[in-house]
Amino acid sequence: MSLRHDDLEHADRATWARNELADQDAAAFIVELPGGDLPADQVIRHADTVATIAVELPML
Repeated sequence: MSLRHDDLEHADRATWARNELADQDAAAFIVELPGGDLPADQVIRHADTVATIAVELPML
């Protein structure tokens, strides 16, 4: 049975993601955001960054 990422301690999330994708031609990355609300400009900035990484990661 696979654990959900919510069940894991912070430091174990990258390992969990890597293990879940181990048999696939895939990669995982984790984005950590500060707690609380984010202003709209920061939401856009973070979303754009994640989208850029998702597009460029396969080329690395």
